[in-house]
Amino acid sequence: MNIQLLKEKYPDDYKSKSTNICIVDLYKVLLEAGIRDGDYFYICGVDEINDILANYFIDYDWNELKTDIQHWSEYQLELFTEAIMRGYDMMPHLHLFSVEKREMYTNSIIERMSVLPLICEIMDERGITNSEIPETIRDNINFIIDNFSFFLENVEDFVKKANALSIFCNSRELKLKIEESKINDKN
Repeated sequence: MNIQLLKEKYPDDYKSKSTNICIVDLYKVLLEAGIRDGDYFYICGVDEINDILANYFIDYDWNELKTDIQHWSEYQLELFTEAIMRGYDMMPHLHLFSVEKREMYTNSIIERMSVLPLICEIMDERGITNSEIPETIRDNINFIIDNFSFFLENVEDFVKKANALSIFCNSRELKLKIEESKINDKN
């Protein structure tokens, strides 16, 4: 992928600072979503992003992604949030998919969960309050609640991250789950 060509094709929208090929490939999907029909992104782009995250990202890429998303536009962050949350949305229906597609959605679940609070922080720092991100997270919050103990065991500082999510998207249900886990932790 030629970064310079992308910058020339999307001069106003290219915000990424990364030269990492995995991130550039993912970012290209977000850029193309900005000029295509919105349905295209939800039908194909979401799968493309989850495929890149699950099949090509390693720890190094995830760490670099966490730095790079700070440069992305609000719209790009909204699309990215939609993609990673749509991955969660697919979890109850995985039995309908091929083994490869099931693996695509489960391989990167811990890393995707770790990126969400960072996106919330970025939006807060920018003072953006009319975003679709809180609604997207809130619409899919049951996945986080239903798998709370899994995330608690596998995601570093999960309670802190879950608390940030509950505040950002104003989720009473997640807040109650956090409090419940704190009580159980004391016992």
